[in-house]
Order: sequence, then structure tokens, then C-alpha cells
Amino acid sequence: MSARVQEILIELFRESPTISIDFLKRILPVEIPAYDKAEFRQEALDSFSPKNTRPASAVVFSKEGVTRLAIALELQFDDTSPYRWPHHVSAWRAKLRAPVFLLVLTLDQRLTDILATPISLGHPGYVFKALVAGPKQIPRITNVEEGRRNPQLALISAFAHADSPGGLAVLVAACAGLLTLDDARARFYHDFVLTSLGEATLRELDAMTAEGRYDYQSDFAKKYFTEGREKGRIEGQMFATRRLMLRMLSQRRWAPNPEQMDKIEAASLAQLERWFDHAPMASNLAELLAL
Repeated sequence: MSARVQEILIELFRESPTISIDFLKRILPVEIPAYDKAEFRQEALDSFSPKNTRPASAVVFSKEGVTRLAIALELQFDDTSPYRWPHHVSAWRAKLRAPVFLLVLTLDQRLTDILATPISLGHPGYVFKALVAGPKQIPRITNVEEGRRNPQLALISAFAHADSPGGLAVLVAACAGLLTLDDARARFYHDFVLTSLGEATLRELDAMTAEGRYDYQSDFAKKYFTEGREKGRIEGQMFATRRLMLRMLSQRRWAPNPEQMDKIEAASLAQLERWFDHAPMASNLAELLAL
């Protein structure tokens, strides 16, 4: 899971916080208390990590203004973070005064068992075990109507399964979900899904489009596949990477001045990717844009 895909997944949970419950229930038969509000939140909880660490994420469920439950989220592409997790759960628990579950999502099945390894904290009986959802726990959504009902979950399904055998049906369902979103967000997500596909799947997708097997969603196919797809992919990647970078700058509380914003808007895709990848190591915005 690359840093950019990680940011995309965060956006999907931000847009549809309740999908965290879908994943939690696939791992643990837990009773969710009644709630009337589900809110995605990010907080700087980790005082032991470098100051540039991404804020911790959680979905907070409340009823009549009282927090009932929280699901802390970790989106992992490596195994470098587990030792921070007990602290994150305790910090959310202390802040919210409510039960907290830790849900770890990874797109790499090989990491699933590693990330689920119990962490002994040394104190007698104090062993922490995260709830990990890998590709086997991520639903394989192939039904078009289901994709439309829950486009965010369908997109996560596409990231996990679209490049596996029979994965085009998953991609088709995700594309159906994109039709329910506004044009900017649809292209934003569509192009990142395409960049996660291997060459064999892309060839199969091109053949499927050319043969007209996108009948039920011909408008989408015409707009995103047959109408200058390569040009659209590059433009879409630039739009998406720029949006993710601006989101990251906002999280870091770095407000670009007009000159810096002009530089970001005029940057090539390669330059945007360079800035995005180096942002966690930069001390300030001027230093980052000088790269």
C-alpha cells in the first residue's frame, strides 16, 4: 500500500465513516451501541513519534452528544507501526472516555498475520492484539447495485481485489459506484484505481471496453475509458496527487502563500509525486517546495 493509496483510503473513510463497522464485524462479533452520529476525526496523539507523523485517525460514534464508541484506524503498507498502537488506543480512550477498538487495514495479505501478532507490553497480563483486516476480510463486491449503494466500500474492494483473478467484476462494481459521485471525485478515485492495476488486467479492461461489455454503464465507459483514456489518466493522477498533497499540507497546518500555490498548481506529476513523498521528512513548506 503506497502512501498515496493510504491517503485515498483515509479519504474513503472520511466520506463514509460507517464502513469501519462493516470491517470490524468481519473480524469480531461485536455489539455496536445505538448512535445518531458517526464522525471521522484526526488528532495528533503520538508525542513519541517525529513531529511530522500523520495525525491518528478514528471514527467516533455518539448519541445525543455522548460518545458511545470509537474505532481507531490504521492503514498499513508495512510493519513499522505496531508498537505505537497501544498508545493510540489508550490516548483515544483517555480523550473520548469511551470504548475504543483498533482496526488495521492492509491490502497485503502477507502482512495480515504479522500485524495481528500480539504485542506484550511487559506488564503482567497486558498483551495488545490489533484487529486486522487484510484482503481476505475485505469484501469482494461484484454486484453493480451493491457498488452503487456503497461506492466507498466498493472502491476499497477494488483496491484489494481488482488485480486478482476475476477482478474485473470488482472493478465494474466500483465503477458503477463512481457514477453516484460528482465528476471530480469520480475521476479522482477512478485514476488511482487504474494505477493499481497490472498490465494484464489493463489489457483485459481495454478489450472489455472495446467489445462493448460496459453496456450498463456506457456513459461512464465513454467518459473515462474510450475518450482519451491515457490523457485522462495523466490529468486525473495530477488532479488527485495535487488534492492529496493539499490535504496533507492542511493536516500539517502549512498554508501556501499565493506564490507557493501557483508553484503547486503549475507542477508536473513527477514534481507533485516528489513533494508528496518527501513531505513527511520536511520541516516546513518552503523547504519542501525547494526540492
